[in-house]
Amino acid sequence: MFTGGEAELRRRDLIAALAHARDLGLPTRLVTNAHWAATPKRAQEVLDELVGAGLTEINYSTGDEHARFVPVDRVVHAAVAAVRARIPVVVMIEQRRTRTVTADTIRTHPLVRALGADAELVRITESAWMPLDPTVRAEYPDGAVTTAANLATRRGCDHVLQTYTVQADGRVGACCGLGVLRRRRRRQELRAQSPSRTLHGNHSAHRRQQRKSQIRLAPCR
Repeated sequence: MFTGGEAELRRRDLIAALAHARDLGLPTRLVTNAHWAATPKRAQEVLDELVGAGLTEINYSTGDEHARFVPVDRVVHAAVAAVRARIPVVVMIEQRRTRTVTADTIRTHPLVRALGADAELVRITESAWMPLDPTVRAEYPDGAVTTAANLATRRGCDHVLQTYTVQADGRVGACCGLGVLRRRRRRQELRAQSPSRTLHGNHSAHRRQQRKSQIRLAPCR
């Protein structure tokens, strides 16, 4: 799975990686906000290029937060293009107690309706979404998220040790990656509060840089 951030911003690398995965016989999935699908024609051009390189499934993310930057129409253009390219397509919509963009926004869009029976090929899911503004606290439908009130009835994350991710800096995580990023930010906050932690952090960064240098200089076998 190729995700981000926005993996499609590095299209050359993405195309090369898809082709490499295809040559290895691996299925591939792209998670994207569809910023590139400004028109139906452009959406189809990009989809055809991705599928030609080896893409076998595509997921789109949208919702009130996403729509501040990428119009929902672009997600619709891209979803329709995926249906026509005959690859599985999923649209993930941010879930909040109060919101503007919902599953019906996609289902009732004229371009989706124009697909006729094929409109059923556009799978729509909803998932709780954290606000982009860290000072904002969102409200969610009952049972949608884990809280102090329902913690005792919840299981742990099913993705740990089942979903592996490679971060942009080359690190490998044994989960979806969100926890890794949150821990990284927390370490940065602690370092800012404590000079000793900052010193330790700089020393760790120096050791990581040494290891990277050693890897770069290692002879090819």
